[in-house]
Amino acid sequence: MSGPQREGTDEAHWVRLAEQAAGSGHFLMLSHGGRFLNPLVRSERRRLRDCEDFVDPGVLALARDELAPRFQRRELARGVYFPVPLRRALAGGAAFEDAVHRFFYDLIVIDLEQRWWWRGSQVAARTRDFLIEHLRWEEEIGRWLFEYKVHDGWFDKSYLEAQMTPLRAVRIEETVPDDSEDAAILLLQTGRRVAADLDSFHLDEEERLFVDGEGVGEVLVGDGERFRLLKTADERLGSILVAGDRRRLRWPNGARSAASRG
Repeated sequence: MSGPQREGTDEAHWVRLAEQAAGSGHFLMLSHGGRFLNPLVRSERRRLRDCEDFVDPGVLALARDELAPRFQRRELARGVYFPVPLRRALAGGAAFEDAVHRFFYDLIVIDLEQRWWWRGSQVAARTRDFLIEHLRWEEEIGRWLFEYKVHDGWFDKSYLEAQMTPLRAVRIEETVPDDSEDAAILLLQTGRRVAADLDSFHLDEEERLFVDGEGVGEVLVGDGERFRLLKTADERLGSILVAGDRRRLRWPNGARSAASRG
């Protein structure tokens, strides 16, 4: 009884620590099976149950006693932290303030113009496009992340700090009539293709049009496609024509634009 009880307690502690950290923009990850896993995400937490580091009291103590207080006091930059290699470095005699920055990922920032920034410099287009190809939306924590294979058996991963969606649909390919499971395909700015959720079209306060893409979350619809779709709006501006059928168009707070009415 003592073993499973201890593991359950450890898991609860990790979840609480990860929740508190995420609240201040800090994320804890442990590696297992060649991937970085976040204890806050249920599917990843289940995989961590087979990870020795996840039930190592020393790793948990480091996260609880050293990292968590610094997160709360905003002494450490927002980003991803790796307590296991940090603990090894400290055991080898490294100073905490030196070691913590060696096992840390800065978050890539997406600004309101969809520009990508890392450590104050704009991300090169080639790098940005590569990461978009490996981007997905993590619903449980409300974050975009990228994950890609570095070499056989090992994947790299981090989160984005997004002021708005990093994705833009330059074209929407429709099946008319709707006789397929994927009635509309979003062609993203890199050429990546994802299925659209036809029940998710919505406008923001600036009348920009968005739609959810399968596995990637919210996508900004490019101006050309936005104008084309909004021309099909009904008189009440409550629906648009997509893939041969009327789809609900949601407005912020249910409002309608006076300009659009004209």
